[in-house]
Amino acid sequence: MKIQQPSNAKKTGSPKPGQPQKPAATPPPAPVKVPPLFRKIDWLVLIVCFAAVWTAYLLTLAPDLTLEDSGELCTASFYAGIPHPPGYPFWAIYSWLWTVIVPFGSVAWRVEVGESFAAAMACGLVGLMVSRGSSMLIEGIEELKEMNRKWEGAICVVCGITAGLLLGFDNFMWKESVVINRISV
Repeated sequence: MKIQQPSNAKKTGSPKPGQPQKPAATPPPAPVKVPPLFRKIDWLVLIVCFAAVWTAYLLTLAPDLTLEDSGELCTASFYAGIPHPPGYPFWAIYSWLWTVIVPFGSVAWRVEVGESFAAAMACGLVGLMVSRGSSMLIEGIEELKEMNRKWEGAICVVCGITAGLLLGFDNFMWKESVVINRISV
């Protein structure tokens, strides 16, 4: 049994004389290279903010236990236990890791190092976001699009570092980041 093709179906084979030949299939275009969201100067801001804030925090850590819940939280950190309700499970695991990672010093000091690390990293991340956000803001304002890229980079770095350091050296942030407390995590 023969199957007939409908008359409107395209016939394959060589084109008739006088008709232009179809071009060969073109390869797909090369993928567009998308620039990374964060630039090198944004990462520089993160590193500078983190290093400055963490250095200050390490130099001003409480030497041992402080008031309030620090004794209970320190004991829970050492044994990977759960302190009073609601238990703070993420904080308990995070602080226990710092008691294992840092092999010297008292348990209270090791937990405080972890607390100060988390707070300093938060300040660095704020600096990173402000640096990138200010660049995006500058790119979005028509009058500022003609700005020299060096000036834009300088403005972004200054804004990012200022934001990160202002957060890190705020009175509340500083006092909660150098003692055993779950707030900085």
